[in-house]
Amino acid sequence: MVFVRFLSIGLLAGAVIAVALLSRSGHLVPTGDFHQWSLSVLLTLNFGQFLTVPTALLVFAWKGTRRGRPPLKRPGLLLGICTIVFGLFVMRLGLSTAGWIDTGAVAYGLGDPDAKYLLATFNVFLGAVTLTIGALISVVKIVSVLTVWQRRRKAS
Repeated sequence: MVFVRFLSIGLLAGAVIAVALLSRSGHLVPTGDFHQWSLSVLLTLNFGQFLTVPTALLVFAWKGTRRGRPPLKRPGLLLGICTIVFGLFVMRLGLSTAGWIDTGAVAYGLGDPDAKYLLATFNVFLGAVTLTIGALISVVKIVSVLTVWQRRRKAS
């Protein structure tokens, strides 16, 4: 479960890097064509996650091999909910971009429409994985809270 926690933190940290890069370039707020903006957000998000997910997993490998120390705490419900919302956002943005490319609209900018469609489809998959990770975190936390509550109820 700690692996899932660090994976989720890595995914969310990629979004923070994407927001920082987009705000620095002045493209954080959609201006002009919304679909071009969503494509640039997805591309920047992938770049940020390319940097942060391996870093988070390296930190997990370092923290996970601790000997003689207490185990790391399980992730909380807030992390699960934030990860679910982020996964839904990425899926929706990917589906919107894929639909726009599918209509055959003039796609100027990054290159051929096939690569853009592949990027949008990859982000739909990435959003689904992120949504699943968030749901897993939330379910495990809810089950552990209910188990503790049930034990306390039986003890009293």
